[in-house]
Amino acid sequence: VQTPRPSGVPPVSELLSAMSETLKYVSGKTYWMTLAVAQLDPQQRILQYWSAGAPVGFIISPDGKTESLKSGGSPLGSPDVVFASSSRELKNGECLCLYTDGVFEFTTRNGMKFGIRRFQKLVAEVVKSKPGAGAQEIRDQIALELKKQQTDSAQEDDISFVLLKCN
Repeated sequence: VQTPRPSGVPPVSELLSAMSETLKYVSGKTYWMTLAVAQLDPQQRILQYWSAGAPVGFIISPDGKTESLKSGGSPLGSPDVVFASSSRELKNGECLCLYTDGVFEFTTRNGMKFGIRRFQKLVAEVVKSKPGAGAQEIRDQIALELKKQQTDSAQEDDISFVLLKCN
């Protein structure tokens, strides 16, 4: 949720640049990190989105159509870091989904990677099937469906996602 930026706090793009330079310094230029930042103005319903090499977030309409956020950018700490940004209005009933790569890279019970397209399809199906549901109920259903696909062995990466619904 957007609040007025306090005096002395730089814009997001400057914060990302500073974080990238700090990561280069503390890691001796050996580590990179992906990051997505979303800022929402709740009165105007304007979403601003920045990406530093993170998986591409997407918007799901109430009828289940998905729209990838314009993205790109390079990871924090990379030599020539570039940040991609975009903005768009969120309409009533639309959901924003941001996620880590572990959501689509985990190995399913049939030995295959879950995949980005399957994740987007799953999220879209759940959103469409629960038109009156809030974000928490939708998120819980998605998490349950993901759990059904996972093997019983330990996962290699985190499986994390954030869902925001515009009402």
